[in-house]
Amino acid sequence: MGFFNNGNSQKGPACRQAGQILLVVVLAAVVALTVGLSAVSRTITNTKVTTEEANSQKALSAAEAGIEELVSNAGTLATGDLSNNSRFKAGVTPIASQDILINNGAPILKDDGADIWFSSYPDFGNNPSGSRWSGTMTVYWKDNDGCSVSGTQVVNPAIEVVVISGASKNSPIMTRAAYDACNSRGNNFTNPGGGGTTISGVTLNHRFKINVNNGFIARIIPLYANAIIGVHGDTSLPSQGNIIDSVGTSGNTTRKIKVFQGFPKIPIEYFPYNLFLP
Repeated sequence: MGFFNNGNSQKGPACRQAGQILLVVVLAAVVALTVGLSAVSRTITNTKVTTEEANSQKALSAAEAGIEELVSNAGTLATGDLSNNSRFKAGVTPIASQDILINNGAPILKDDGADIWFSSYPDFGNNPSGSRWSGTMTVYWKDNDGCSVSGTQVVNPAIEVVVISGASKNSPIMTRAAYDACNSRGNNFTNPGGGGTTISGVTLNHRFKINVNNGFIARIIPLYANAIIGVHGDTSLPSQGNIIDSVGTSGNTTRKIKVFQGFPKIPIEYFPYNLFLP
């Protein structure tokens, strides 16, 4: 009896071996492609980060150039293109309103003080309205850690105010007052009594009011500790300086700088009798 042979009995193992080789080749290709794509992706990411960092520095330099342009030329608006393919746009906003954070909200140093202008800077003349400021000004300040502190805690400040006013610069009138919410200090200062408020997002805890008639300038002096201080006028207070906003752009990157430009502090020697000596 004969046997039927179709000629494929020797091909089965060879086909399986070829299939295994093909699978190994495909897996190797996938691994190589994954590694290659990962390397390319990392290179692209590094290049993008480097470019963004470079653009960020260019944009920052451009914003700083805008600040310098306005300060040096005493302008109100400045735009410009720089040689490194960056550009800037800067503008000035006068600080003149009913509610003002003195020193733009930065703490005023103990026994040093800051000025509030009721007249025009720098000649103590009339404001653009045609007169010097008169009205009721409320002074607010922020507590620190308490009236009795220990360790690294900071004691609450007291506030002294010196106001220069009068009909003439040749015969100024000085009034002085001091307020302290910490009665335990026994300094005979007046207790402010009133509550606080919020100015530009900053919560201030205490207040007192002073009346000003034909004011020239006031110096507000923190005692015992640095203090964050704000003021409110029953009408808008004159300009206390400027806020300069400058935006620098390079590529798709934008950087912004905000600078407070207050008026220079008046030396105590300017006034007779050292009126501003704390």
